Parts: sequence; C-alpha cells; structure tokens
Amino acid sequence: MKNENNEALALLFGALLVVGAALWSAAAIIAPAAIIKLCWLFLMG
Repeated sequence: MKNENNEALALLFGALLVVGAALWSAAAIIAPAAIIKLCWLFLMG
C-alpha cells in the first residue's frame, strides 16, 4: 500500500512539473511578443 502511494505521489509530482514547465515555456514565448506588440503600437500611435 505504501509503495503505491509513493508511486501516485511521484506521478502527481511529475505531472505538476510538466504542467509548470509548459506554462513557463508559454509565458517565455508570449511575454516578449506581447511587449514587442505594445511597443510597436505605442511607436505607431
């Protein structure tokens, strides 16, 4: 029983790690693009 719990926790932790990494990657891609777009609009406006 204890072994199964450890495996479940490991899977949960792994899933959270993957989701966190995906969100971090998305933020790293989206944030600079949004900043560039805002600067572009500011300069053009």
